[in-house]
Amino acid sequence: MGMRMLVTRSLPLTESEMPGTGDAYGNETFDKLNSLTVQADGQNFEPSALPDGELRYIMEFGEPIDADQITRVLRQKFPNQFFHFDPLFASDSSEDLRFHALRFDLTSKALNTSDLFDVAYALREEFELVSCEPDAVTLPDVSIDDQAELDDLAAPADRHWCVKNIRATKAHNLAISRGMGASIGLPGMSLTSHDSLDDDAVELVPSNGAPVSETSIELKSGRAKAPGVDVVAMASVAVSRQSEEIVGVAPKAKIVSITDAFSNLDCNGAALARAIDHAVVAGCNIVMLRQSGFYCSVVEQAIKRAVASNIIVLAAAGDSAAPISYPARYPGVIAVGGSTHQDLPWEQSASGLSVSFLAPAEFVWAAKQSANRNDVAAQNGTALAVAVAAGGAALWLSHHGVEQLSEHAKALNCSLQELFRHAVRQTARRPNNWDGARYGAGIIDCEALIKLQPDQILKTDEPLTMFPDKTLEMASLVQECTDQLPKVREFDFTTFGSEISMLAYAHLKTDGAGHRVADDVENYRPSKHLQNAIKKSGDKALLQFLNQS
Repeated sequence: MGMRMLVTRSLPLTESEMPGTGDAYGNETFDKLNSLTVQADGQNFEPSALPDGELRYIMEFGEPIDADQITRVLRQKFPNQFFHFDPLFASDSSEDLRFHALRFDLTSKALNTSDLFDVAYALREEFELVSCEPDAVTLPDVSIDDQAELDDLAAPADRHWCVKNIRATKAHNLAISRGMGASIGLPGMSLTSHDSLDDDAVELVPSNGAPVSETSIELKSGRAKAPGVDVVAMASVAVSRQSEEIVGVAPKAKIVSITDAFSNLDCNGAALARAIDHAVVAGCNIVMLRQSGFYCSVVEQAIKRAVASNIIVLAAAGDSAAPISYPARYPGVIAVGGSTHQDLPWEQSASGLSVSFLAPAEFVWAAKQSANRNDVAAQNGTALAVAVAAGGAALWLSHHGVEQLSEHAKALNCSLQELFRHAVRQTARRPNNWDGARYGAGIIDCEALIKLQPDQILKTDEPLTMFPDKTLEMASLVQECTDQLPKVREFDFTTFGSEISMLAYAHLKTDGAGHRVADDVENYRPSKHLQNAIKKSGDKALLQFLNQS
């Protein structure tokens, strides 16, 4: 995806050219960044790249801008720094041009998280932005399970138990299409080659505009060979071809692996937004997201556009028993939690009102990244649950037809995304003593799902998510952290939402035993802007949240 580059330059400014005068504290914040001299090693400012570790801000403007004028103001504010100010997306649409990336030739670690957000707020005030957020801020690493150390002996011996549990094997007998024609977008690292994914199972699509030959990805017989992580497990769970070892939920569907040679899409919001947009351009029917992080305005916008384009967007609720994470928490996203082979909620899955339903996430047999192309292993994670759900969506779309389902959604005045969510909730298996407030409608049932005719799908009065409004959703996150609900009308969650979510996940992530993870937490402290705003509000819940942070 090529990007237009605006060359930075230093020109004298007139008073009329200044979009805002800022404040004393804003100037102090800019001075702190301007004094930094740490440079990112080897940074060459590729115009289409959004590399990890780069100090970068995503600026959202409310109306068309004069980019040269903004660049001149930025040069005055940061005379000692080299930076680029570019549109984030290649499209010339007014919607896309709202978002610009301000990229510094510095590492993101040059500032602590408190200062990173203070600079963002100062930029927002200076340029009267709708939003401004630091990008590529990483959260503490929380590994609830080393996949290599999982005990396969504790897993069910039947390696097809997952597809049987969700009645996908019965659905295969009813729907001979088995997902044919449906494509599932998978943003993330490129896929390693595996025997369960034959030549037509995976299509590789770089999201950053660079040709495949420039992304350090080697293709052979239609397969991708590159450093991979659990995306190969996800792909196999969703679409692997029939074998004695494993079989996918939709064995005739296709994975569109959307990669970025420069970025880890797990911690890079802007690159993830581009990848989701690219899924729309690539014609994907479904997008499954395994990422787990905090709120990012541009990602939410990309998801909204995907849903408006008749794409079903599914996201893993998250692991480590922490609050439901983003992107699963965005309004309108279908959040999928984890279940076990015993039809119980997986104890390490995130849960809460935003979860739509569960799918297998514990001891799921899936392809394993290794030198041996046919290795499989029992693996854990809600990333696997969302892959199961994506396979179910592929079966549903392929069996009933995208056109017919889209027409029915239009008749009900809802999106295809919402229609699928209602269909799954209407047909899910609900074990005894089920806690719907935490685990949604039940466990996905693919047989019942495809048996349900489109005109039998009932549109309920329930909202797309329990928290359709950002302010209410952010207030709910604070409530999960403090057991108190803030007075939402008295605090600007729109401005501070990204930092609040970052602090919540940095400090509430737990290990499998429910213990808070202490590593690196001291590096995640509230900004001065947020501290002042919370103290000024006097809200008890927010003050408690501040003290906990």
